[in-house]
Amino acid sequence: MCPIKKLPLTVLCNKRTIIHLQDRKKIIKIIATIIITRKRNITKEWIIKVPELARHLELRLCKNASSLKEHSNIYTLPSRLMNIATEINEIQIIRQIGKS
Repeated sequence: MCPIKKLPLTVLCNKRTIIHLQDRKKIIKIIATIIITRKRNITKEWIIKVPELARHLELRLCKNASSLKEHSNIYTLPSRLMNIATEINEIQIIRQIGKS
């Protein structure tokens, strides 16, 4: 089972914006919903990993956002998540090339 990690009450994003816990939790729930609805073959192991994955993605979104408004925009959230997925895939490809 996944250990429950507590979120900090606030997170400083880009040295200008402080995002509060309640705003972060709302975005994390939306991210988790998006992850679950887009996954085709859902296993129990996958469901256990979703909350942790959603927290990591939200933190990455927070760090990439230029403002609280941008971070909280649920209309652009799916495309911003896709951008993060693309970045992660590119990093993994570079690592694979480096190992060869």
